[in-house]
Amino acid sequence: MSLDLSPSKWTLRINDYSGFIGSNSTLYKFPPRFYSRLIKVSASSRTTSRGKVKPTWRRSGYLAQEQSGNESYNTVVPLNRPAMFVLPLLQESYQLAFKPVPWLPNLRLRIWEYEERYPDGLGVLGVEPFVEQINQGLEWFPPI
Repeated sequence: MSLDLSPSKWTLRINDYSGFIGSNSTLYKFPPRFYSRLIKVSASSRTTSRGKVKPTWRRSGYLAQEQSGNESYNTVVPLNRPAMFVLPLLQESYQLAFKPVPWLPNLRLRIWEYEERYPDGLGVLGVEPFVEQINQGLEWFPPI
């Protein structure tokens, strides 16, 4: 069993350039509702107000999944490296929120949603059988 993770199966839902203001800890809630368990996230930054991004910086912020006003999932979003997340789906839809780290005011965040709500096998088998395939699915990401 395998998932079709080709680019045609994904829809770009969030494409926010520098809407994040560093130096504060605001949680940005995104208006679109999401329906699929699979999302891909890319957060990139090349410069800050003080110069270039340091190679030791590994995270861009924190992504939270909210269902019925309650946070049901929270994870770190890596900086300048794409990531794929399999989210719990407790209701029909959910909303995403992002809290950037304060030292990255020049941040581009992009979020893609997989076209299928329950990708074959993810509900029954869990994520483990698909980990390698999911990691390989990150290869098609556009350049950061």
